[in-house]
Amino acid sequence: MSPFQPGATQEAPEPKQPPGLAGKVGHLARQRPPDPRGKGLVIAVIAGVAVIAAIYQVTTGSGAGKTVRDQRAKDARAIEEHRTDLVAPTDPHAETPPTTRPVEIVEVLPDEPPMTMPGANIPLPEGLRERTAGRLRLSLNALTGGGLVAESGIRELPLILADAAADERDVVRGVVIDSLAALIGSRRLGSTAVDAAIRLADEAETGLGPITRAVLARGLEDDRGVAAALVYLEHLPPDGQEGAVEAVTGLVTEKGRPLHLRVLATRTLNRWNVGSDELAALAKDPRTPAALRKALAAE
Repeated sequence: MSPFQPGATQEAPEPKQPPGLAGKVGHLARQRPPDPRGKGLVIAVIAGVAVIAAIYQVTTGSGAGKTVRDQRAKDARAIEEHRTDLVAPTDPHAETPPTTRPVEIVEVLPDEPPMTMPGANIPLPEGLRERTAGRLRLSLNALTGGGLVAESGIRELPLILADAAADERDVVRGVVIDSLAALIGSRRLGSTAVDAAIRLADEAETGLGPITRAVLARGLEDDRGVAAALVYLEHLPPDGQEGAVEAVTGLVTEKGRPLHLRVLATRTLNRWNVGSDELAALAKDPRTPAALRKALAAE
């Protein structure tokens, strides 16, 4: 053991390294480098310099704080100048300069003809009131449009006749009946025209001869319109059915026509209590379809 020497530093004995690779690694991980000499003195010097720098910036107004304050002052001056430009002081005695306004260009158009309602040029007989004539013209003009518009115009015709005044009713009846008769047999509007005619027949309107003749001539010829034509004929008064018996009988006896239409025509004759030797022979003929023989045998 060496003698004690003042001022000498006794070094700690080196710990014994554990044997094995794992022990050596753990031993090296626990080692710390020796503290540098004069560490406390360096820290004290750095702290003092920072304090002196802070005191200098506060007293002189320099550094980052001054930059921020200068920028804020500059922004405030810019805002104030902008407000001054927007709201300038006005002098009550100063003259206001004239304001320049865009010149408005007005185009002068020639006088246009007055607007006319659709169908205003359709000629109508005299003796109609203005309201009735207007309704008739609108309905007749709608017939040229086709589709739902034309169908609406046709359905309006019986209503116009029903609303007509007594002194104009005969004139309106003639226009309505002639218009419907002209449409019987039309591919597009024939069925709608027959519907309107059925309404007139059901209301016992007089003067339906033109419509009846059109139904017998064209309505019964087209298979698509036979059913509606038969309904119209059944709504006629007895004196109007006299000319229809022969045409309906011919439909029953015509072998080339669809069976269901021949049966419908037979039922119409039965409701009229019409019979003939020709129909009786057809009912007994075994070549006659059973449905038709059954309809002919019904009382």
